[in-house]
Amino acid sequence: MRATKARNALNRTLLPEHDLNVPTDLLTANATQTIQAIACGKLIAFYRDGRRLFEYNDPHPYTSGWFAFRTTQNHMEIRGFQVWELTMK
Repeated sequence: MRATKARNALNRTLLPEHDLNVPTDLLTANATQTIQAIACGKLIAFYRDGRRLFEYNDPHPYTSGWFAFRTTQNHMEIRGFQVWELTMK
């Protein structure tokens, strides 16, 4: 899954701390995984199997819009997809 917020398409450099290319961060073939994508207020976070892979506090978050699962060259299946509305305390 890739989170994209392209306000300036000319400045899309991947920061080294966001380059998740170590084996524990990569997908494993034929393995069931639990994914949590969170967007609540300024918080954006992504978890796989309970492990946080990404977290960002967006100073200018989108308050509406769309999201999608984007895949390439794989046979991923999505099962048990659910959406909950979160509220800030």
